Amino acid sequence: MSAEQMTQSKFGFEVGAKARVDELSYAVIGETPVDIDWAEALDENGEGWVAHECCECDECGEDVLTSGCGGEDEHSSFDYESECDGYLCPSGPMMNYYYPLYGQHDAEDALKLNGPVCLIEFADGRWALALTGGGMDLSWDICRAYIDLGYLPPVHFSDLPDHAGDKWTVDKAEVVYALRRAVDGAERQLAAKKRQLERAEEWLKKAVE
Repeated sequence: MSAEQMTQSKFGFEVGAKARVDELSYAVIGETPVDIDWAEALDENGEGWVAHECCECDECGEDVLTSGCGGEDEHSSFDYESECDGYLCPSGPMMNYYYPLYGQHDAEDALKLNGPVCLIEFADGRWALALTGGGMDLSWDICRAYIDLGYLPPVHFSDLPDHAGDKWTVDKAEVVYALRRAVDGAERQLAAKKRQLERAEEWLKKAVE
């Protein structure tokens, strides 16, 4: 078996990863993290935003959708059809940033997310991602969340951290390919803006003649 055939066999998932990335939206490739004080973003009635989070029950192990601002509660408090007496411990947003999304979403979309990421629904109708943990660069997880919701990640996250023990897996491949596609899209957008500026320069100079 040639070296090329061995590579194709070992990393056969790359074809599928690239195909899935081709279907992702360009809507948020230019977005950047937004500073926020989560406490100050709540009004006197405790309204302003809600965190939708996928949490695992400590008793039955079921993934359950939670909605609120964090805090431990019984499984049955979030899922009225459940008779499990286990507990869920949604943390809500832990870091003072959010990562904008585009258009409308649904609380159920939080069940698509894995890792330390939750879905934020603002009172004014905006939606965003937020981290439920910290302590290290979680760019991989943020990018993964964007992909799971159908977006190419923002090019802001292109400088991915090199974590010890990381390997080339289908998840990592999708993140890298998605960011490469996002960067290509951003470059096309910048090229179009450059052409617009060149045209502006041209007609302005003609106006002087």
